[in-house]
Amino acid sequence: MQHESDRQRLSGFDASFSSEYIYRIVTNEMAVEITEEKLILPFYKTYAFEQIKNEIDEADHAVVAEIDETIAGLATVKYGEWNNRARLTGIFVAPESKGKGVGRALVKAAIDYAKTKSARCLFVETQNVNYPAIRFYLKLGFEFCGFDNALYDPADVSAGETALYFSKKLAA
Repeated sequence: MQHESDRQRLSGFDASFSSEYIYRIVTNEMAVEITEEKLILPFYKTYAFEQIKNEIDEADHAVVAEIDETIAGLATVKYGEWNNRARLTGIFVAPESKGKGVGRALVKAAIDYAKTKSARCLFVETQNVNYPAIRFYLKLGFEFCGFDNALYDPADVSAGETALYFSKKLAA
């Protein structure tokens, strides 16, 4: 990523998603049930440029994807030496670029970076309401590895929004 020129170009980037489905998480003592639920009305969420900017500033590695000289997506990665794990801290694909291989290329770039650090896996967190992202990660071979129903401040998210975690093992 060419920091300043790409940062300027990202200022109008549409980092939104919508979904007609979510994953509902229900806990009961030591049991967890995750079910797919069709929504009556589609769920829509957008991310402010300030959040994207923070992801870039805090990343060890950031990469943009372009289609016809237009930014189609962005991914950021942070490496944790203490657990030898790379974390995909942000991945955003413009709505008009979804389904064109942009997300797959960004994840590949994240994996390539993780391998330069000899990371044992690539880890990612997403929300239970981001059904398209969850399906995408599963399709790419990520495995569900946990959740946190208290990660997000309820003042900042929709009711019931829960963090889901996925991990992809990397070859040694």
